[in-house]
Amino acid sequence: MLRVLTSKKEYKLITISDFKRLEIDFTGWYCPINNYIFMIDMDGRIQSGVCTENIHCTKANPWWNLKELVLNTSNNNMCTFKRGNCFCASDIKIHKAIDKDTYDWFKNNWPDENADLSFATTDDKIISVGTPETECQEVHFHIGKRCNFDCSYCPPWVHNNFSPNAPLEKFKQLLDLLEPHVHYKDRAGRQLFITGGEPTLNPLLSEMIHYGNKLNYLIKVNTNGTASLTKLTELASLNVHLMITFHSGLSNKKLMEKIGKLVLIPNIQVLIKVMAKEDSEFSQLVRSYMPDKPGGQAIEYNPIYRRYPEIPGKKQL
Repeated sequence: MLRVLTSKKEYKLITISDFKRLEIDFTGWYCPINNYIFMIDMDGRIQSGVCTENIHCTKANPWWNLKELVLNTSNNNMCTFKRGNCFCASDIKIHKAIDKDTYDWFKNNWPDENADLSFATTDDKIISVGTPETECQEVHFHIGKRCNFDCSYCPPWVHNNFSPNAPLEKFKQLLDLLEPHVHYKDRAGRQLFITGGEPTLNPLLSEMIHYGNKLNYLIKVNTNGTASLTKLTELASLNVHLMITFHSGLSNKKLMEKIGKLVLIPNIQVLIKVMAKEDSEFSQLVRSYMPDKPGGQAIEYNPIYRRYPEIPGKKQL
């Protein structure tokens, strides 16, 4: 759940999915994503956010040729809306506002977490957005393009079934390059997302996790869950959170049944990410395979939105 600030200086609530549907033009907004999110791939690029607002390294000048990383700060935290959408949950959660003064007001007047806030409607002019979650820095490392799925929303340059796996030496080199720029020292404030492709296809994944733990990262592995139950259990025992995505047409009942067994194992940290609307037939099927747990099973819904028609009226989104 996100919190937004309206032009009337009112705090309101909105879900990430509904916020995406508003398709706000962030051009000119103040957004310090440069200091909070780093996206790394094995083509040699480092950028801040999925939005690519600032690109720090390119294929022509890859990060593994550097002895020291100097961040590109040329946009002065002003959004140029390069991708035409702020669609990644990580990008959206970074506090941002129409200008620096509004950004400061939004953060300095944050309401109590138990405040009874109403939900934003299409009539609200939103001038700032953020999340009540603890502020942190995120490193998203795409350790390879190799994947055994072929998701329709995933462009061909993101995955394939033949690219080489990332070597351990380069993985360590990259984290060492970033270390001067990851200022949070407590584990909750420095999060490492290991993704791909499908990261469990890399035979060195366990060694990478060990190095991330050595640097005191809170590690999250983004996987489609197709690795064996034994493999997934071993990975979870390395003090990581498994983020398992279910895709309609690719995630079958056998896979759901296996993950249902995984979440019952004591002390396993698992987040189920269903790539569909909560009320869809596919989401209902996934839930039917997830066992009841004390406190409830952690499931998120991440519909892959494209363009939306105008949302009429004054109704809650």
